[in-house]
Amino acid sequence: MSRTLSTEMQAVASAELVRPIYLVQMEFDSGDLFLWSGLGNLVYSGDTYVGTGDLMAISSVKESEELTANGVTFTVSGIKQSLVSLARDEPYQGRKITLLLGAFDDSADIISSPVVLFSGFMDVMSISDSGETSTITIAAENKLIAFDRSSVRRFTAEDQKIDHPTDKGFEFVSKIAQQEIIWGRPTPNSTANYGGGGGGGFNVSFGNGCFVAGSKVLMADFTEKNIESVVIGDLLINQRGEANEVVKLYHHPMEDRVLYTVNGSLEMTDSHPVLTTKGWKSLNPEKTREIHPDLIIAGKLSFGDAVRKYDNFRKFYIEEVETLRKRKTLVPVFNLDVDGDDTFVVDNFVVHNK
Repeated sequence: MSRTLSTEMQAVASAELVRPIYLVQMEFDSGDLFLWSGLGNLVYSGDTYVGTGDLMAISSVKESEELTANGVTFTVSGIKQSLVSLARDEPYQGRKITLLLGAFDDSADIISSPVVLFSGFMDVMSISDSGETSTITIAAENKLIAFDRSSVRRFTAEDQKIDHPTDKGFEFVSKIAQQEIIWGRPTPNSTANYGGGGGGGFNVSFGNGCFVAGSKVLMADFTEKNIESVVIGDLLINQRGEANEVVKLYHHPMEDRVLYTVNGSLEMTDSHPVLTTKGWKSLNPEKTREIHPDLIIAGKLSFGDAVRKYDNFRKFYIEEVETLRKRKTLVPVFNLDVDGDDTFVVDNFVVHNK
């Protein structure tokens, strides 16, 4: 790592006689501690540094072209009891420690602008007391160690108030999840464009039941189209074999959500209504009723339920629910709004557009 030296330090580096010194700064609650590698007291920049002479040892300061967090170890021996008490009683971990390289001029005055060789945080401090003398060893971490630490913060109201006690933004997340939010000015066909093609864009909304990308929607001409590729104006087969027109598209942005797969094919959120021989059911009827109080929900979709399906060979037929699989994943999901009787066919299942 290149360093910028003052004119005076550059002169020292090229002089025949060099008088280098080390300055160590350690921060504590009761007052910062200043040590230097010579004898007696040294005043620099308004602070008094206590001389340690040969009793202070500093490990090598390693640097490389790679961005790595190399630490340094400081050892001080033969120290007085007040410093031992400081090391024993003060909360030191995570406190700043700085190592500077300075020099004296010919008049034994310290040259301005010492170079910072190391700047980091105190980590582990060990004390060895033999009765006659005491030795303190301080392991210091480089500032770059912060990049190796995993974050333990959460997107919750409690975590947000650690930094901002009066912020209530995260308290309303659960309520927002039940709301439909349309971006832009409403138009007869659609609202804000979110990336759809053809006859309009996607509405961004939250809380409704929906399907994963790749789910096959049955078109009025008996072809299939991925749900994310459907556009406003497309005609879809409904529960009676007639055509309903797509009037809105919904895109639910990517987030960590729970999805359910019915009979190994239809994958959806738990609140989407599916048509059975006993009426509309979902995997979470309470949530479906909360979101769509106008729709009659016959109960929870379970093993053994007879669902109504459609394909080009058997037309409308009945299939029993044999498997239900659950997974939590980070994916976007989609839904449609159609006119007519509000129904369409996805992966051969008859579903409501709620």
